[in-house]
Amino acid sequence: GPEKPVNGPAGTGRSILRFFAHRPDFLLLAVAPAVFIAADLPLAAWGVVAAVWCLQSLLQLAFDAKVAQTDNPRRVIALLAGGALVRAWTVATALLITGLIDKDTGLIAVLFTLVLFTLYFAARVFGRLLDDADTVSEAGQ
Repeated sequence: GPEKPVNGPAGTGRSILRFFAHRPDFLLLAVAPAVFIAADLPLAAWGVVAAVWCLQSLLQLAFDAKVAQTDNPRRVIALLAGGALVRAWTVATALLITGLIDKDTGLIAVLFTLVLFTLYFAARVFGRLLDDADTVSEAGQ
């Protein structure tokens, strides 16, 4: 059911935990600099990936907002497909440029992006499965 907003520091903490539970890719982004430093990996790779990952996430929010504003199924499909392509090309271009500047940094950036995407995608799939299970459970009551 709908959750009541919780104000104050405890509510903020719960909101942050809820966000990271739904978007573990951002949790990984937050802890990755320590891992990069400890593993002696190029911190520039993390910086590029963090910047482009945040950018493509903002683009996703913008496209999702446009999708929510339309009832036209063709427009929804165009926005979803177009948004996915814009986001993919944004990330790919940033990784290509990084690799052209420095091969090692580019390789680490590509690998880190693959890990982030895998985590993001798995969270989306499992989140939908859990939402579907909740919907079925609520319908049966």
